Amino acid sequence: MIGGRAFEDQENLVGVIIPESVTAIGESSFSFCKNLRSIVIPKQVKEIESFAFSYCNSLRNIVSHIEEPMPISKYVFTSNPDNNIYDNATLYVPKGAKALYEKTEGWNLFKNIVEGELSPEPEPATKGDVNGDSQVNGTDLVALTNIILGKNSKTDAADVNGDGQVNGTDYVALVNIVLGRSQAPRRAASSASISIDPSFSIKAGETKEMVINLENASDEITLVQFDLRLPNGLTLKQTGGEYDINIAGRTTWRKHSLDANATNGIVRFLLASSSNATLTGTDGAIITMTITADNSFAGGDIQLENILMVTPSEKEIKQDTYSYHVVQSQPSTPTSTGLVVEPFNITAGSEAEMVIDLTNPSDEITLVQFDLRLPDGLSVKQTGGEYVYDIADRTTWRKHSLEANATGGIIRFLLASSSNATLSGKEGAIITITLKADNTYKGGTVKLENILLVTPEEKEIKPADLSYNIGSTGISSITMDAIDSNTPIYNLRGQRLAAPQKGINIIGGKKVMVK
Repeated sequence: MIGGRAFEDQENLVGVIIPESVTAIGESSFSFCKNLRSIVIPKQVKEIESFAFSYCNSLRNIVSHIEEPMPISKYVFTSNPDNNIYDNATLYVPKGAKALYEKTEGWNLFKNIVEGELSPEPEPATKGDVNGDSQVNGTDLVALTNIILGKNSKTDAADVNGDGQVNGTDYVALVNIVLGRSQAPRRAASSASISIDPSFSIKAGETKEMVINLENASDEITLVQFDLRLPNGLTLKQTGGEYDINIAGRTTWRKHSLDANATNGIVRFLLASSSNATLTGTDGAIITMTITADNSFAGGDIQLENILMVTPSEKEIKQDTYSYHVVQSQPSTPTSTGLVVEPFNITAGSEAEMVIDLTNPSDEITLVQFDLRLPDGLSVKQTGGEYVYDIADRTTWRKHSLEANATGGIIRFLLASSSNATLSGKEGAIITITLKADNTYKGGTVKLENILLVTPEEKEIKPADLSYNIGSTGISSITMDAIDSNTPIYNLRGQRLAAPQKGINIIGGKKVMVK
């Protein structure tokens, strides 16, 4: 059976041949497919529910192989009065069955019923007419981009080069058609590959730029497509709902566009040109992206999968999955000046103290400013309308003042001294903040953004934003004999342990109480 609403509102459907194994077509299963022109119904179908093909206003050919038609609702093919399917479409039926259809409820509403041994099949989809409007133009390029990125489902018309797949090669082929310079696909082995720049490294709590390089010694490349799969604890940074990605030195936004979309656990990238312009040179950066590591990050493999590069003549170059290993000690202890959140956990309906540490091995710091962004369900506790926070070990209220104010969805903190007194020591806690989780809290990421550190000589230090990932279920418990000997184990100071210790350990990137 084809389930109810299975293909509802699919604008890319042009012709449908229902498989012979289908015995029932569910309610509204193809309704509002506005570009659907032809359908074939096999003889095994015993039931067609209401609105199955309603408001398919382009429907013109209906081929029914049912020899003894069953009654159907008048709403199966209902449509707008000014574009009535029963008036405009032709119903093709088996030889000798026309009289039966003319007296069977529902089918008898068709004005044009034709019988014969040979009935017309659905009109084939025009290659490149991705949106089904009977034209091939720039709109189809937009529709094809959405299909390649996994935003919309595939269609026959999207397989422009006819190789049974829908990918970047079809984009290049469609560009050639739109621009009137169609090329026949040529596929051959070639030497071109993408890789992650080997200078990339990242630790828990850091945000870094990662560069994708392309080597193409012998082929001109116009399009690059790949899937990015990140290990636990790493994410592709977003700002305002958009990924922080950019085109690098070998092209410009004038010549190429770059898009990315999350689908099925990966982020699919598409670097393409609406004019099939080629990337300059034969080696170097083509894409940059910003990667964030939360405090659970314990290392892992970054993978580039389903890699495809295409030439302007539609030649495909496919590369095996590329893997880049990132080593990480979890949790990290900063070696340069910056803030860090001491490991903590909080559960729904509870409170917890969050401690902010400062590490400054070479600079004396007098002022610290940052914005605190909390996940849904988590807030800074208030008493009498005042936030609950305090100055920690490295200074006193006599030397420094601490203020906080909510603004623009964040809470801005300012630790400052009217006499420019410096914080004592080189490492340790400077601020404590009491957090409160309501009953809706389900975990998330605490972020310290727009961090600014200032010395008495007015030197500014601006560390990268800091993210700290916390769960909602508290610290799990485990016995020592249940720990895999190959799993990395750390204490709360980030020191690697040869064996677990009783108390709280970091095991596999998670806080665990070892009994």
